[in-house]
Amino acid sequence: VNLALKSVGFTDFVPNQKDSFCFFPISNRSNRGLIHLRAEIVRCCKSQEHKLRKVPLSWTRCLDMLLKIEEPWVHTAVVKEVAKTLGITSVVEIEEMLTFFEHLKIIIFLNSSENLRDVVVLDVQWLIDSICVFLRDPNDGPLKLENARRVGLEDDITDLYEKGLLSYDLVEHYWHPSQIPFLIDFMRAVFLLSDWKYEEDKFLLPSVVANEAESDQKWEARPTIQDKGSRCKIQFTNEFVPCGLFQRFVCLCVAYSSKIDLSKLPVLFANYAILSFGGETEAYIEQERGGIGMTFVNDDEVAHRFRIILSLLKRIQHDFKNPLSFSILVEKQDEWIQYQDARKQKLKPWFEDETSREKSLDYNLTGFLSDI
Repeated sequence: VNLALKSVGFTDFVPNQKDSFCFFPISNRSNRGLIHLRAEIVRCCKSQEHKLRKVPLSWTRCLDMLLKIEEPWVHTAVVKEVAKTLGITSVVEIEEMLTFFEHLKIIIFLNSSENLRDVVVLDVQWLIDSICVFLRDPNDGPLKLENARRVGLEDDITDLYEKGLLSYDLVEHYWHPSQIPFLIDFMRAVFLLSDWKYEEDKFLLPSVVANEAESDQKWEARPTIQDKGSRCKIQFTNEFVPCGLFQRFVCLCVAYSSKIDLSKLPVLFANYAILSFGGETEAYIEQERGGIGMTFVNDDEVAHRFRIILSLLKRIQHDFKNPLSFSILVEKQDEWIQYQDARKQKLKPWFEDETSREKSLDYNLTGFLSDI
């Protein structure tokens, strides 16, 4: 077990120095090892940076009063009313207080959009349950087909679990109207959902898209290893791809693609996608063992399209708690070489002179990434 966990390559964890393990074994029968684990947890908690920060007693009192409210979430206006009774009237101080408690994972408070700033989540389980209404096996949750037939949403359920398309009708049926703006923006912020411009009032949830074998979607142009195209792959350290990374990556790619004119309709499956970014070049992206494989058809724009995809992947990398370590390989005459070596060789089509059109698209990408 110790060797297997070491091979995963986690860096942000507390090792078991007493037993020279990277985990803490606990006996279910005798509880042996539990006291040692508890002592390590206490030691780590005492050494946390926030333990050294002095905060006003009014902050902790405000938190106590909020947690006594028998609601899973409250509007920020409610927080301001509670804070005002304790002499906290500055909007800046209130946001600093909420951000501090969010950092401690006591509450959830995000401020990247107006809808997110308007809500403070007091019960994290409520948020998980709300999201999992849709992000779950259709046979396990409330979205069973027999239930959908009674309310006329059978086709919406089918679209959700075959194509990953969530209709606003489903959202309104299963979520309270007052919760919808926050939940949509939250799922958008963590790359679980993106807008779907190809149909009105639809959202894309890549995590529930059907596998290729389970879907009725067909296409004729899927490339194979033998097909002509510029191929590369993202190889993760120790061949460990975090669960959900590929789906979040596809979600972000689709969100960016939808912002560009002339982008083609994506073809999506659980572990495979065909994407375009406004030009003739299409990116075929597939989750493979230990990494992500990509094939670009049409060499004219490969260099720029590939830079876009790398920027989006690095944006996903930024949000993972444990640093994602990976290498980039490109194909050269049926063999794989490191991306850095390809750069030195100015290997085509991966490295070309930038055009003014590409620079304009780079600006758009920068603006897109700064907004999420």
